[in-house]
Amino acid sequence: GGKAAGRNRTVKDIIVEAYNVHPPRIIFPDGMPTNYYDYLATVPDSQHELLKAEIAKTLGYTGHMETRVVDCLVLKVEESGAGKLKPGKDVPIQPVDPVRGPARNTPSYNYPNHPISVLAEAMEYRFHMPVINQTGLLGRYFMVLDWHWKPGREKNNREMNLNSLKQTVLGQFRLELVPSREPVEMLAVEKVK
Repeated sequence: GGKAAGRNRTVKDIIVEAYNVHPPRIIFPDGMPTNYYDYLATVPDSQHELLKAEIAKTLGYTGHMETRVVDCLVLKVEESGAGKLKPGKDVPIQPVDPVRGPARNTPSYNYPNHPISVLAEAMEYRFHMPVINQTGLLGRYFMVLDWHWKPGREKNNREMNLNSLKQTVLGQFRLELVPSREPVEMLAVEKVK
């Protein structure tokens, strides 16, 4: 069996955990509750299926996957090539937290032996939108991004930081993040009827 547990989680957080889908790839309905919940269950089989059923029964929400054309970023190799990427080092891969993402509470992006898809996931969490990996790069790479969020209260501080991040990814790895509209598999959440 397994355990499903959460402390001080919103309905959105619980849905992310149950469906194992990154938040930028979820379409939530308007008016979602903002309450916080604690839960603990010991389950014989799939904790995700049990949690989905409990969300539907107790909180009144369900979700299904569907393809939608959405605003996103496409990660691709710049014309001059990805020559700045180095092969990964022989170290274990760090797991990615499905709710908080791969770099939420760390000041830098440190991936010493990871596929490009992990960088794309990190960018999804930072940019709050799907990132489609169209690099065609296989294998594992040493990716330590020398970039930090600069605090500030200016109205456009977030935009300045995200533009800086795009330029850093381009400068250090020769990878571009290009705005686009693409068909993406999204989790559509809705009230139980």
